[in-house]
Amino acid sequence: WYTGSASCMYRVGLEQILGFEKRGDRLRIDPRVPSGWKGFSIEYRFGRSLYAIKVQQNGEPSVRMDGRLLDDGEIPLVEDGQRHEVVVVTSPSTVAAR
Repeated sequence: WYTGSASCMYRVGLEQILGFEKRGDRLRIDPRVPSGWKGFSIEYRFGRSLYAIKVQQNGEPSVRMDGRLLDDGEIPLVEDGQRHEVVVVTSPSTVAAR
């Protein structure tokens, strides 16, 4: 009965705590981490592409990919073989209130 335990805990950590939510070719990061965390990073491979995602709790919420502001907060996933730099900024007060 231990067969799925590790994968279940991995999923809880990734999805419920770090807020990693993939739907089709879109990715949303909506973390629920302690307000004491300054941030964290995730490297996510989508086909041949690599997404280097840095989450920071220090300001006005925003999402940027390769320096470009993403108004809807969703990261478009494309398999172009490139490395994409993503910066997600969250407000510590917003995260701590959850």
